Amino acid sequence: MNILVKYKDVLIETLKENKKMIVIFTAMYFIIAIATYFFANSVITSNYAQFQSTMAPNLNVIGEGKTALDLFLNNSRSVVLSYIGGIFFALFSIFALIVNAFALGSQTASFGFIQAGGSLRFIAYLIPHGIFEITGTILETVAGVILFKFVWRFLKGLSNSKGAGFKEKLSNSYQNNRQTLIQSFALMIFCIILMAIAAPIEYYISKAFCNLILGPDPGFLI
Repeated sequence: MNILVKYKDVLIETLKENKKMIVIFTAMYFIIAIATYFFANSVITSNYAQFQSTMAPNLNVIGEGKTALDLFLNNSRSVVLSYIGGIFFALFSIFALIVNAFALGSQTASFGFIQAGGSLRFIAYLIPHGIFEITGTILETVAGVILFKFVWRFLKGLSNSKGAGFKEKLSNSYQNNRQTLIQSFALMIFCIILMAIAAPIEYYISKAFCNLILGPDPGFLI
């Protein structure tokens, strides 16, 4: 219980200290998704015959053959890879966010061409689990950036240490920047928790919610 209380305190502290970064990445995510939606609409309209023969058949079913566990493992894998990718100047973490936003925008546009109202139906399907999944996607990028902050400050601390042996430099730099590493890890764990919540909601609830709001399923959702 004490560990959970400490984790909660660290998580809240992390979210507060990185509030601006969270806002920036949230805005970035939705701007890219919306821009991609309009761009994809234009491209598909100009190449409709090619879309119908190549892309459309692959969009007829969402999540076919996947269990809630499969969805969780896939999303959690993305979280961990994005987090570890933060080591490389946080570029991989940011790239993962961009790709996810691009996928959201292009999928939303594509479903609109499968049938009338398809984009709206896809968004309705996405809402129940997307609240958690998209939040986790944004926060995993923040976690990657914080991890890079730790690496940068740790290496900077090593280079700035004077008159100490290498082991002592390592120890001093780690202790001075330890809290940043803990914050990045705590946020990454929180993202996995969000994905664990999103997966069963997507598998068991999202379709029913979509059908409740928009009526019977016309055939491209499971």
